[in-house]
Amino acid sequence: MLALCYDEGKINMLREGSQIMIRNYIYRDNTIIITTQTKLARTSAMGYIPAGFMTTAKSLIDEIESQTRTISAAKTEGIGQTVSIVAKEFKEEATAQKTLAKTQEKVDVKSITLKDDSGEIKLSLWRQYAGVRNTPVRNVDVIVDGYYTEEEHIILVCNIPGTDDYKDYSIREDLMSPTVGDGEQVDTVLPPLLPLAVTIAVKENDSDILSINIC
Repeated sequence: MLALCYDEGKINMLREGSQIMIRNYIYRDNTIIITTQTKLARTSAMGYIPAGFMTTAKSLIDEIESQTRTISAAKTEGIGQTVSIVAKEFKEEATAQKTLAKTQEKVDVKSITLKDDSGEIKLSLWRQYAGVRNTPVRNVDVIVDGYYTEEEHIILVCNIPGTDDYKDYSIREDLMSPTVGDGEQVDTVLPPLLPLAVTIAVKENDSDILSINIC
């Protein structure tokens, strides 16, 4: 796999035969992109993995991949066909009530838009499935140690205070205004502030930030 390094200070660690652990890199078009926000660490060589384990793992991965479809391919499947897709939630609408034409029953419906590299598709969740997405919101104190951009979102690399654990949280750029100021560019204001202690609001078991405030 090709790796492109845009930070001169990290080039000395990228030597032939060396073992490197890479964090906070950008992966695009089968290429690893190393930036100033990327973290490199020297590590030991990977231990020996028996060939039988490798063969079994590959067969399981191939089986899963053969059962999934891109969104554009799923749209061409016939009516009534069951398909599996792997996509990211792009947009969520508020839960609404619809009246069924035949029974006049009122049921809850929530629509979400899923997106992958091939396109978008709308998914409707009916009855009890509309309610399972109303997960509680919790506040989490974290330390922002770095960031990188991904489409219209900023990915904050956050340390859990008092631990060596890191987690990446996604936030829309327009929601960063309480931190960097209205109309200010994140790339201009945020780097000098790092590391930065903030409180973020996220849904349970989710990595999308709903709001952010400096502690």
